[in-house]
Amino acid sequence: MKKIWATLLMGMAMMTFTFATVEKTDVVVSSEEPYVIAAELKALEANDFVPPALPATAEDYAQIFLYMAMNDIFEYDIDLINARFDVAASTDYKSIINAGFHLAGNKYPEYMAFTNENNYRIASAGIGSKLTLNLSDDEFSQEEISLMRTLFKIRTDGYIAQLKSEGKLRDDMSEIVKAKVIYEWIVWHTQYDQELKHISSTGFGLYDNRLAICEGYTAAYNMMCRSLGIDIQAVTGFSKDNPNGIGHMWSMARLEGILVHIDSTWGDPVGENLPEDYINYNYFALEPKMMKADHIWDEAVYGQ
Repeated sequence: MKKIWATLLMGMAMMTFTFATVEKTDVVVSSEEPYVIAAELKALEANDFVPPALPATAEDYAQIFLYMAMNDIFEYDIDLINARFDVAASTDYKSIINAGFHLAGNKYPEYMAFTNENNYRIASAGIGSKLTLNLSDDEFSQEEISLMRTLFKIRTDGYIAQLKSEGKLRDDMSEIVKAKVIYEWIVWHTQYDQELKHISSTGFGLYDNRLAICEGYTAAYNMMCRSLGIDIQAVTGFSKDNPNGIGHMWSMARLEGILVHIDSTWGDPVGENLPEDYINYNYFALEPKMMKADHIWDEAVYGQ
């Protein structure tokens, strides 16, 4: 399996382009318990999903925030019959809520990047409490957010349909071929936003302005891949060159059953002497051990 996978990757990278080659060693598949990609999202997509009625962990709140974002809900009430007012209003409990908000945002920017603020109210309600969660943004109104979410989905479907009509995507392609087609599309159609504008952290911003930062690259890439049925989520961490500085975001997917990391931002390097349509394939479909050469992430959250 290792040799077949590595051979497939190298053959894929050289299939269409001459600007870059891929230097990869054999992929080593871990024998540990497999990491479940997009666990929170899969739960939400189940037909019988109901948001946690008595949330108590960051994971519970991540599901609720993701549920709100996916359904364009900006305010959500929870009756916390299991938490007195003094408990729900405590710093420890608030830290759980905030951790859930950041967990959802760090794993699902395609849904969460439109709202960068989490506010909540807590009121006493009998022996328990009433919690009201609110998602908002410091730049966009609710109406603007709703419109961007709608257009993001419509344009994702449109771009996928266009790629299929052009013969660049086919249903009989393997997952790794489809993922590579989307990787190339993102890189070809995007420039890194040196001004770091807020809208460039969204997939909509990438589509609308052809500019993005790592969050926007990842949001658009993941949304397009997921529309093709690819198992994918975001990873938030750091570059080893900047371990204590600004964070970085990229994708993690399971292709042909194998866990790999994909950094579409680094696939689109900035350089004066690079051809306009240059693509760096060295960050496409790397197994975790290889990705650790220059990326750092919390293994307790994203696995090894």
